Amino acid sequence: MPEQHEIKFKIVRTNTDNLRYKFSNDVIITHDKENFYLQFGQIAPPQITGREELENITLLGSIESQAVSRIVFDKAYLPVLIRALEDNLKKLKNIERNRENQRDTPDPV
Repeated sequence: MPEQHEIKFKIVRTNTDNLRYKFSNDVIITHDKENFYLQFGQIAPPQITGREELENITLLGSIESQAVSRIVFDKAYLPVLIRALEDNLKKLKNIERNRENQRDTPDPV
């Protein structure tokens, strides 16, 4: 069995200033044997300004999700992505919890 060596590199992320943020409130996730595919979309609910529109909303049947981005990644990367998302969610919840605690704490007299 050949000897295995671990080589580590520092990752330098480039071209980040040229990327634009795109809002997404919809995602479709699919996969095949090798890759995961994420398609992000933006759903804009129909504008309802009156009772007649509200009553007709049930006739709509569907609303559009405008695709804004597609990402493909190797299946081996999925656990890394899941850990990063869980870590960031935990950090966000801690920040929100700290904000709530600061609101609930009375000012010293």
